[in-house]
Amino acid sequence: MKFLKVIALAFLMLPPWAVGQVAADSTPDSTTAVSSSQSSPPQDQSTAVGVPLGQPTAGHDMTAFWCLTGGVVTVSLLLALLSIRAIKRRRILTDNPTSKIKGVFIGFVEVKGRAVCDHPLRSYLAGIECVQYGWTVEEHWEKTIVEEYQENGKTKYRTRKESGWKTVDSGSRMVDFLVQDDTGFILVRPTGAELKTDVVFSRSCGKSDPLYYGKGPSRTIENSTGRRRFSESAIPLHAELYVAGQAREREDMVAPVLAKDPDALIFLISTKSKESVQVSFALQGWLFALAGCGCLCLYWHLILGKTAMDQWPYYSIPSGAFLGVWCIGWLWMAFNNLNSLRQRVRQSASNLDVQLKRRADLIPNLARVVRESRGHESGVLEALTRLRDLPVTDTLSDRVLSIVERYPALRANSNFLSLQKELSSTESRIALARAHYAEIATFFNVRIQTVPDTLVASLFRMEPFLLSVA
Repeated sequence: MKFLKVIALAFLMLPPWAVGQVAADSTPDSTTAVSSSQSSPPQDQSTAVGVPLGQPTAGHDMTAFWCLTGGVVTVSLLLALLSIRAIKRRRILTDNPTSKIKGVFIGFVEVKGRAVCDHPLRSYLAGIECVQYGWTVEEHWEKTIVEEYQENGKTKYRTRKESGWKTVDSGSRMVDFLVQDDTGFILVRPTGAELKTDVVFSRSCGKSDPLYYGKGPSRTIENSTGRRRFSESAIPLHAELYVAGQAREREDMVAPVLAKDPDALIFLISTKSKESVQVSFALQGWLFALAGCGCLCLYWHLILGKTAMDQWPYYSIPSGAFLGVWCIGWLWMAFNNLNSLRQRVRQSASNLDVQLKRRADLIPNLARVVRESRGHESGVLEALTRLRDLPVTDTLSDRVLSIVERYPALRANSNFLSLQKELSSTESRIALARAHYAEIATFFNVRIQTVPDTLVASLFRMEPFLLSVA
């Protein structure tokens, strides 16, 4: 997994010669005395008398100590920041409701639906129809290493075997596709997205298998054992997807599109459920935090065996830095998360106002069309006048249908039918916008009343939102 590789890389950042020097200084003084008696004249031993055990006394010891301390501080801070980032990504998904596609507005959104494409791809290994695929071919190798070592003043040799897998070929392709649910569809441009896909092909074989050279390269690697491993992951056509990212307006038509945004922390396309993605991010956050603690434990293990305890303030620098950065980072993350959630609530309320205004603008146009069709008939005008005063909680399309039933001539008027369709669509959008606002406002209200976020909300005087709007 990628985050495990990051943890391993972080530990490799520790200066190895400094760790070795500190660890060597941590050995018991009896061993040190024996080594000194074998390699140094007696007068050198007398110069070490009276020096406190393991305390850095000069140049190289002190340099090794501060290099180790600096390395541990750097690695622990990196792991603390990675932990905070993973927790923040999980909170963003947790605090954002999944929208129906017809109710998607500009901004950060989450949608669920099926992957649809008029011109799908065909995957390289599995040969299935898909909208994205990626494949790798790995070849197994094994070699014997001869090592030379000294024992009792004699040179001896020993052998050991090493083996592993090396990637010899790989590739991937993707196309723009639609995500469709029961309310509509939205265009997704997957370039730059974080993908969590299904494994659609996994197989190992030898040279006698047609797959070995049929889908793999003709060349072989050094020390090859003649076995290859083929694997492929993909987003199959019509697969159920969970997509989270920034929605913006399409260039070719008035409709939203989900695409990579440099300012958005998340652009995710997953064949897994939202819940499993949240668990994955939470696991990453805890693993990075535990790795930071493990780094500090290793540091204290190396230091405590060689240092005088009266120097503990110096040795507490990595622990203090890790805890300080993690706590400050969490506070910063929690405030930004709550503030972003508050802005999304306000944006949702604004989107609802836009739809209500759009409906209000449609009614005068309906009145004009009916007036032209029925010659100012009083019954129609009275009905339309009542529509102007209709409460926003009532359904306008039902009232319009009743007018059409009473005046069949309106059925032949294309302008009226078009306006009626627009009004019905707008009402659906209003219902979805209301539901989205209520859901995201509930998320915010619950969040600011939950410990420990309530402390941040109280500190910055964040107030709950009303769950009902006009």
